[in-house]
Amino acid sequence: MIEIQFNGEAVNLDGDITVAELLAQNQMSEGRFIVVLNDALLVRADYDVTAIKAGDAIDIVSPITGG
Repeated sequence: MIEIQFNGEAVNLDGDITVAELLAQNQMSEGRFIVVLNDALLVRADYDVTAIKAGDAIDIVSPITGG
């Protein structure tokens, strides 16, 4: 079991998963958002190949529109 920070909250994961799998588990596979992994922007093409490690901090950020 590993512990990460997901949107500012401690979350325990059962084992090795990718960012894409974490998003799917949280019903966040589709939509307009970006993923920030350890203070760095993660491009969507890397979601499937980026493994989550103990201590990682992952934040989901939605764009703000307006004028």
